[in-house]
Amino acid sequence: MVIPSSSEFAFGTNDFTIEFFLRAGTNSTNYTIIFSLSGSTGAKRFEVAFHNSTIQVYTDTGGWRNTGYAPTSGAWEHFAFQRDHSGNTLKMFVDGKIKWSVSNNRDYDEPFTTKIGLHGTSYDSLRGYLSNVRICIGHLVYSSNNFTPPTTPLTVHYTCLLYTSDAAD
Repeated sequence: MVIPSSSEFAFGTNDFTIEFFLRAGTNSTNYTIIFSLSGSTGAKRFEVAFHNSTIQVYTDTGGWRNTGYAPTSGAWEHFAFQRDHSGNTLKMFVDGKIKWSVSNNRDYDEPFTTKIGLHGTSYDSLRGYLSNVRICIGHLVYSSNNFTPPTTPLTVHYTCLLYTSDAAD
């Protein structure tokens, strides 16, 4: 799925939460996109992808960062990426547990084009299923490093984009 560029999706230096449910298949190649938020400046993109079976994030450094987390193939997992602007941190949670954290004070001041489950014709599409992708701008959805993940479909609240259909291979 591709959502065209919009000024509504310029995060700036604000808080944001991006969350989804993933049931991963076999994603062993590099640059298999889970989601991509890209603008006109390549270094300001925010992407989450599989690289050699682990989740990697392209963010504030202008390069890929390895989270070291390999999703469980065939099992549904809840992922949440949160950037806390006051603490200049970006965290990745899996099923309510913090799995990775890094410093992040990037100004994402450009409108993003959003791609879910694909990047382009020269890269592999996601193998597996994505459900309930929610992008919230301007606030953190979760306030603890350990939380109970949602067990019902995600809903729109505050400033959010919600994609509820499953994307499958």
